[in-house]
Amino acid sequence: MCAQNDSRSSRILKKLWIALIMITCLRVWLGPIQALDRAQAQVLPNPADQRVSALQEARRTNQLLEQLISTLETRTLKVRIEDNDKPGGKSAPVRGTKKSSDPGR
Repeated sequence: MCAQNDSRSSRILKKLWIALIMITCLRVWLGPIQALDRAQAQVLPNPADQRVSALQEARRTNQLLEQLISTLETRTLKVRIEDNDKPGGKSAPVRGTKKSSDPGR
């Protein structure tokens, strides 16, 4: 009975092996499955236009920075420092300054 089971299992294995070979041959003959899209390189719309627009933005930024620098160099600015993080609305003194004991200040 053991010899009969061995021959039966070997026949099943041979049939599975032949089926696997046939499926492999069929796949090679038909080609790859078209269900999945193939990877493609992303094409830039127009790299030259992108470079030109980046250059224009850089020039505009430089103009704005020049205006800011000229404003800071030519005008007197009044700076008020507030600290709204303290409860009760009282601001803490700025580091490096002392509270004035003179009431006129």
